[in-house]
Amino acid sequence: MSRFVTKDGPLTFGVRTAGQFVESGPQLLTGAYDPSGGGGCDVPQGSLFLRTNGGDGTTIYGKHGSDPTDWAAL
Repeated sequence: MSRFVTKDGPLTFGVRTAGQFVESGPQLLTGAYDPSGGGGCDVPQGSLFLRTNGGDGTTIYGKHGSDPTDWAAL
């Protein structure tokens, strides 16, 4: 579990490890692919994805909806 401090107080993210979720709620994921591609990545809204092979404008994604493909580059 990772904790970040925001202006509204602490924010807790679960970390996805070897396909297992260690905490419910928004997830922090990494990978060398577009999280909205194919069938998408089915995680809670508010999750973040750090793309290890991304370029300008395609490195950090945010989950903005309930559909597995609802990801937007940030």
